[in-house]
Amino acid sequence: MKPDNTPCGDEETECMEAHSCQSGQCVTDVFKSETTPCGDQTTSACHPLADHCDGAGKCQSMLLGKGSPCGNSESACMNGDSCSVDGQCISGTPKEDGEFIGMKPPLM
Repeated sequence: MKPDNTPCGDEETECMEAHSCQSGQCVTDVFKSETTPCGDQTTSACHPLADHCDGAGKCQSMLLGKGSPCGNSESACMNGDSCSVDGQCISGTPKEDGEFIGMKPPLM
């Protein structure tokens, strides 16, 4: 029997402890806590929180999805800023001619 804490199986990852021997068994799937930092630790308008482990062995990205609002909100004449697929906050664009601005016209 190998001594306790002898490495066995998979090596440590960002969100999992290395497998090790305990009482003659190779202990696997020891997950790091949900507060353990991993992945991208920078923050921005489209990545408001640093990535962290999910408590089940995976790194949870905190990147907001494409189209999520960021930066400036929508106004009467401008579309609001939104996140791109790669986490950039893209400035809103002017609304198209003919888009309704202000109060709604009365129904006929």
